[in-house]
Amino acid sequence: MSRQIILSTSLIIRPDGRIKSVIWGTSDNGYWQVKGDELIVYDKKHRSKFSAKILKLNKEQLLLYQHVGKVKVVLYFRRFE
Repeated sequence: MSRQIILSTSLIIRPDGRIKSVIWGTSDNGYWQVKGDELIVYDKKHRSKFSAKILKLNKEQLLLYQHVGKVKVVLYFRRFE
């Protein structure tokens, strides 16, 4: 089992559907949508770029799970003001 903490991953999620993301060190602006229990982040042209299952969501934290091939990733975000 391999574990790694990524400190350079962040999301700024706005209520109007816009998002600024820094995922794996790459910064981008785009849009977000929730479908069922999945968070989908789109680029500016509304092409799907990132999706993950929402494990936990409340006013203080967001916990996401992504499984691609043999790689399983859990992303934990805390709210900062």
